[in-house]
Amino acid sequence: MKILQNIDTSLKSMRIISLAVIVFSLLFCGFIYTKSMAQVDESRNKVYLLSNGDALELVRSRSGKDNITAEIKNHITMFHQFFYDLDPDPVDIKTRIGKALYLIDDSGKQIHFKREEALYYHQLIDGSISTRVFIDSIGLSLDQNNKYQCKIYAWQKFTRSSGVTEKRIDAECSIRNVARTDSNPHGFLIEQYRLINNTNKNEESK
Repeated sequence: MKILQNIDTSLKSMRIISLAVIVFSLLFCGFIYTKSMAQVDESRNKVYLLSNGDALELVRSRSGKDNITAEIKNHITMFHQFFYDLDPDPVDIKTRIGKALYLIDDSGKQIHFKREEALYYHQLIDGSISTRVFIDSIGLSLDQNNKYQCKIYAWQKFTRSSGVTEKRIDAECSIRNVARTDSNPHGFLIEQYRLINNTNKNEESK
């Protein structure tokens, strides 16, 4: 009889221990799940941007919309730097234009082809001209289809031995989401890029 009581006591103890283990496991799984979801939410509030098309910088933002706005502006800035920051070196020009065309649709290629037809790049090389772009502001707005429309206000400086010339580069475009790649780290594509002002700003002798 005593042996039966001991067995019954042992079984009860095992049930209590098993139940405790199950409860602990459920609590532990719940803790891990909660912690994982918190980390996922935190990661959504981080975005990596390219600084001058080079170094990676971590930018914290309060919302996904802020992240998208920052990435679009950086994408547009990268395109303009690749497309307009040129030195009189044919290899460097080809490389930079190639990088720029990964970030834009056929509208960018059309401008590039017109440049080639007008011997724009040859004039830069033959005249030892360096060009630099300076962006004043980038305006973003959502249209009725929740697509970002952009207006870019910038200017370009042409530096040659005889002097400095400045041109306005005011443009407008729209933005489309595409897959992120090494050539397009933000996952955006500039569409329908159109220059609305490309006139001489001023000219001064050195």
